[in-house]
Amino acid sequence: MTTHPSMPHVVPMPDDRALARLCARVAGALHHAGTPAHRLEQAVDEVRHAYGRPGSTVVTPTALWLQVGDCSHVARLPPADIDLAAMGAVLRWVERLRERPAPVAVAERALERMLRRPTPWPREAEQGAFVFTSASAAVLLGGGWLDVLLAAVAGAIALGFLGRVTPASAWSPLRDALLAVVLGAVSAFAVPLGGSPSIVALSGAILVVPGLSMTTALAELAAGQWTAGGSRLLGTALVLAQLAAGLAVGWWAVGPLPAWLPPLPLPDPVVQLVPLLAPAGFAVLLRSPARDLPAVWLTAVMGWSAATAVPGLGGAFLGGLTVALVAGTMGRLARVPDLALVVPGILLLVPGTVGVRGVEQLLEHAVVDGTATALASLETAGVLAAGVFAGQAVVTQARARWAGRYGA
Repeated sequence: MTTHPSMPHVVPMPDDRALARLCARVAGALHHAGTPAHRLEQAVDEVRHAYGRPGSTVVTPTALWLQVGDCSHVARLPPADIDLAAMGAVLRWVERLRERPAPVAVAERALERMLRRPTPWPREAEQGAFVFTSASAAVLLGGGWLDVLLAAVAGAIALGFLGRVTPASAWSPLRDALLAVVLGAVSAFAVPLGGSPSIVALSGAILVVPGLSMTTALAELAAGQWTAGGSRLLGTALVLAQLAAGLAVGWWAVGPLPAWLPPLPLPDPVVQLVPLLAPAGFAVLLRSPARDLPAVWLTAVMGWSAATAVPGLGGAFLGGLTVALVAGTMGRLARVPDLALVVPGILLLVPGTVGVRGVEQLLEHAVVDGTATALASLETAGVLAAGVFAGQAVVTQARARWAGRYGA
């Protein structure tokens, strides 16, 4: 039988158990790639709606509850990293399935083939990006030449440490605290050479500092994901506490050292150049495909430029708004899901280091200053998330008007 192109594409009614298995695989893949809860639930619901089956999806950072027709599925979710290549590929696959559903078995095989693809960058490139990102963070935090060099060393140490203390390790619950102890002890030796221990240590642990998690948690809360956002925010507070306590122990173990040399500041051209280069390091480290690099770079640079043009919370809101607007536009042109551009786009703007410093001050019994600094980090993360939501709302409304006027 030949189907005329104008005829609707119809697939047989799937078995609920098979569809639940497919939806659970989609949810697991998106969780593993670091997708926020509200976007993950939306994607899974779109898969279920493509087959016309009732049900619901609830996800938190550690668990999945899935209902498809009469079939239920509950699963424990392991801790997740960010994999922009997998995130973008799965979200594109969901969009294609929504437009043209395929039999569940066919769709599942296509998804599995896609998830078996190798990572877009070799391991050596990701390791180099880790060290480069640590050095770039020292520049963005206001460090000098010595801070940048020691931050690169601290990044290499952190890379080796994280490679050994894996989630399966017995030391995994104390991973962040132990890493902070090591980096605190190493960074203390920056003082005699005119460096800043806090800049060196925080730069070395920049990808463990939970600024992105804090922003994601507040975005989930704003989207009505109380369980997911609340648990993620609680996890963020625990990581901040471990990092601050570990740094304090590391600095205490070495003790105060005399300053022998004055700080050597970086020239202005270097300071201005780093924000243009850092997004490339973030993109490689977060496994963004090479073909998406121009869109990632433009989104991040435009967001940073907007955020630094206005001081205070206004800059955070404008930065988030710009990131969402550019991600929505470039994503449409480059056929990249906007979320795969928003995540690396806001990494230059998230306030994770501010949160660590706030907890440090609380541990030093500077209650007023510590509370103010911690609240400032929450304010910045909340305003940044609000800017992203506003930009996404503008893009969604503009696309709806365009589709209504000119057709999809």
